[in-house]
Amino acid sequence: MKPSLMALGCAVLVAGCSPGSATAPENLAASTIAGPDDPFWKGAFAPVSETAESGPGDLTFAFAGFGRPGALQFSRGLVLQTRPLSQPGIAQAYGRDGPETWGDLLGLPETAQIEVRQVTASAAPSGAAPLCPGGAPTHVVIGVRPGLDHPGSIALALFAGEEPPGPKARASTACGVFDYAIPG
Repeated sequence: MKPSLMALGCAVLVAGCSPGSATAPENLAASTIAGPDDPFWKGAFAPVSETAESGPGDLTFAFAGFGRPGALQFSRGLVLQTRPLSQPGIAQAYGRDGPETWGDLLGLPETAQIEVRQVTASAAPSGAAPLCPGGAPTHVVIGVRPGLDHPGSIALALFAGEEPPGPKARASTACGVFDYAIPG
């Protein structure tokens, strides 16, 4: 079951954020989905879930794929500067207190690829409703659902808490899950 966001129905206005200088950890595997010049990460990803449509809006990636630092920019103004942390298996439990897996949370099949990213900076319009209780998300999980006869889709989960989400995290809370269509 996907978590809901209490304040997600509020509109978010436009803001900006300048990219940081974080570097990717060396232990991350290169993405099999896309390389640095792959058009996969280019263009606006349109919302296909109610939470994404009524919340942050369209998504644009300002980085060149998994394993690389960069920003997630939403059409209603939220900007999350991120750096990659890990690429756990889709069947791995995502929380300490339950058997639910990344695939369960994100609604993704076993063929999906995911990456956990730390939010290193964020910008939101003044007065915008937070997407996570208490403020901006601290971690983002990106899951890529390959399509058979279409480009596929992306699922994002936002988390709050000092620890990255995962089976050992004691204080990491899922704030919401958002689904987007891959351009093309």
